[in-house]
Amino acid sequence: MGEATKGVINEKSLSELTSKRETLVTSSAKLEASIKGNEENNIPFHENLSKELVNNGTLGAQNQEAADAYKQQVREDKVKLTELQAQLTEIDAKIAQLGE
Repeated sequence: MGEATKGVINEKSLSELTSKRETLVTSSAKLEASIKGNEENNIPFHENLSKELVNNGTLGAQNQEAADAYKQQVREDKVKLTELQAQLTEIDAKIAQLGE
């Protein structure tokens, strides 16, 4: 393979990797915002309502269930975020390798 062909392949690969990287960064940012929103807003809101409505039929239990569901979602999102960050690290290494 000639140098010119190798250069074109590297440019195409670099372009594809950069595009994937941008997608991962965007997805990571959205996931981080979702986690933060759930941790700072949704979970405390439903836990507080659960405590306030503990003697109000099923409303207290329903709000605790909602808080628990948000907590589970946060746990799942943190796993996904870790996976995205690992993919991002891998892509960054490939981009650096192409740049050499």
